[in-house]
Amino acid sequence: MAIEIETNDGIRLIRMGGQASTQSFSEEFLPQIAGAIDEALSDSDVKGIVLTGDGRFFSAGADINAFQQSIDDDSAPELIRNLTGILHPLLIRMRTSPTVVIAALNGVSAGGGLGLALACDARIGTKDARMAASYAGMGLSPDGGTTWLLPRFVGERVARRFFFENQIWSGEEACSHGAIDLIVDEDALLCNRSRVGSHLVIMGNAYERGDEAFVACSKPIMTLRLISTMSER
Repeated sequence: MAIEIETNDGIRLIRMGGQASTQSFSEEFLPQIAGAIDEALSDSDVKGIVLTGDGRFFSAGADINAFQQSIDDDSAPELIRNLTGILHPLLIRMRTSPTVVIAALNGVSAGGGLGLALACDARIGTKDARMAASYAGMGLSPDGGTTWLLPRFVGERVARRFFFENQIWSGEEACSHGAIDLIVDEDALLCNRSRVGSHLVIMGNAYERGDEAFVACSKPIMTLRLISTMSER
């Protein structure tokens, strides 16, 4: 199964497995990923969501072969509209939902997959984590909310160089810039309390105190002032 879902003590683990991690933003897999996240966001019994990938990839973004084919047969505009019509509203819902979403970065997040990771409330990575925009190499402008989100984490100057120079950051580099919140050993990425454990410490220990209302109220307040700008992007 491409999307694996597990719930433990109110924490929903969504694993993008196989081609869902290597071709996440294809017409086949993006609706599945969005559906799994939306279902978790709308479930009142879910306290937090952990997104992770499989093998070398958290999410490699679009299916490059499908994009090339769409360019060859002049259907690229339609393909892009179909995909962004799913992706962009999903990112807004993730940012505005009171449910905390954690990206457990097991490997590469690139293109739209980078946008998915950045849209989460926190990012935990291993030494194998990588971040890449990848748009410049294809002659495309960055998408998936990345130009709105990344400068707010790392600063405009660092973000400009990342995009314009088509940089690839290691997990340690991304953490030093502020794009990843914490680097952990591989065996600690999905362990401890309800498969999220120390990940929610980043959210102010609120869940460890059982104070779910703190996060549920605080997250929308922090997001409200800026989200209209992200929507316009």
